[in-house]
Amino acid sequence: MKEMETHRSFYEDFFKKHEESSSDPIDKFTGSEIVDAFLVQGLESRKDAISFCDALVEEFYLVNFNDQPFQDSSSEYKCLPMKTAELAQRMNAGNLKVVERVYNGQIYHDCFSGKEFIQWAMDMGEVLDKEAALEKGQYLAFVGLISPLGHSDPMADDLQLFKLHVPAK
Repeated sequence: MKEMETHRSFYEDFFKKHEESSSDPIDKFTGSEIVDAFLVQGLESRKDAISFCDALVEEFYLVNFNDQPFQDSSSEYKCLPMKTAELAQRMNAGNLKVVERVYNGQIYHDCFSGKEFIQWAMDMGEVLDKEAALEKGQYLAFVGLISPLGHSDPMADDLQLFKLHVPAK
């Protein structure tokens, strides 16, 4: 528990510094840039920084686009605001039906429909109405936390599928 608080504290500091120096708080960073930033912030070794980044990926504070464990390389990551990461944690905790689905004969893992997301968001009190749920779903797609499967449509109250980019274990 104490380690998680340390993660949040380091991440909050990193994110605040980035917000102050950037016009876009949801910029992409390479794994190496993130590790270097945490070393500057005071983590003792590159190994500690990589371990810390692994934990941030597991907690959805860092999102990558290939659902792989954190890599100290040129792989790209987005740093999500705290509230967005915490929403992703709740989505992945089992309340939203994020499951394996078959679409056009291909198996996809960690998927849900737009209809399921909207119902979950309203049932859990994340939003007050369907319109707000649609906006939240579109924002999650914009920041790269979810992506549409087999279509490019925005979040809608229908059965089209979306993938939650769950960190690899």
